[in-house]
Amino acid sequence: MSLRDAIRDKLMHDMADTDPNLDIGDQIYEVHAADVELDKPFVILRSGVEGAPLNWQRGQGNFEVWPYTRRYDTFTTIDTLSHRIKESLHLQLIVTAEGEKYKLQHDGSEGRDFIDRQYDALTHGIRFNYFNLGWLSPLTYEPDPVGAMRRFTEEWLPPLVTDPESWFPTDTTPAVYWRLEGFPSQDEILSWGAWMMGSLRGHVLTTTEPEMAKWVRKITDELSITSAIRMNDHSPMFVERVMSDVSADPFRMGQIRLEVRFGKLRSTEPSAPVLQEVRIRTTGPPQ
Repeated sequence: MSLRDAIRDKLMHDMADTDPNLDIGDQIYEVHAADVELDKPFVILRSGVEGAPLNWQRGQGNFEVWPYTRRYDTFTTIDTLSHRIKESLHLQLIVTAEGEKYKLQHDGSEGRDFIDRQYDALTHGIRFNYFNLGWLSPLTYEPDPVGAMRRFTEEWLPPLVTDPESWFPTDTTPAVYWRLEGFPSQDEILSWGAWMMGSLRGHVLTTTEPEMAKWVRKITDELSITSAIRMNDHSPMFVERVMSDVSADPFRMGQIRLEVRFGKLRSTEPSAPVLQEVRIRTTGPPQ
């Protein structure tokens, strides 16, 4: 089941109504499948522009939902349908049959109501963005700087959520998710290993912009007075620099950037098999 199929199923479930002027039933179509003979109301799903995913994302984009009513219906009917579509999809978590999770977000309307002569119906478009939430479980490696930031957040910045599996887009509890921004670079080689320089991004997710700005400030303030954060091997990860931008897209970029320095120990595993047995063969006394 694709994202489009999951959206269609949700609209069918949420918009069932005993009023025939508002009940769309299963009449949710793609553009090529709709025609003027359809009973009204019905809905058309239109694909928007799919954004190019960043190297840590799986994709994002937008789509449009167009409700159609009889051309002689009042504007109240089309407004009611539009409102119910927004209620059904805005800030909702959609899960496909393959387990892919998407957040949906209302992003405005496509102009005013008008008569679409192709379908002899009154309509207007409603635009939504979608974001694949696969990045909420970012890749990391030992000594796990991402895990260190999660533990720091849970200890010093409650009630922020850091577990992707427990977060939902309509949650009033704010969340912050950390990811590595590229691979750390080697800074200095020593006998025990090497110092590494890296950067992390923090994505602060809330239901309102004022709440988001408040938590971005609170997180950066706390990190600004933190000299080091303990990692999995109990070594310190030093906070070198903290930057924030509340205007940054919380899904694409993240509002917090953290530059860090941490140690990477040499492997204790032998690089070659250990010598188990020595045999000496002689050919007799020298002449």
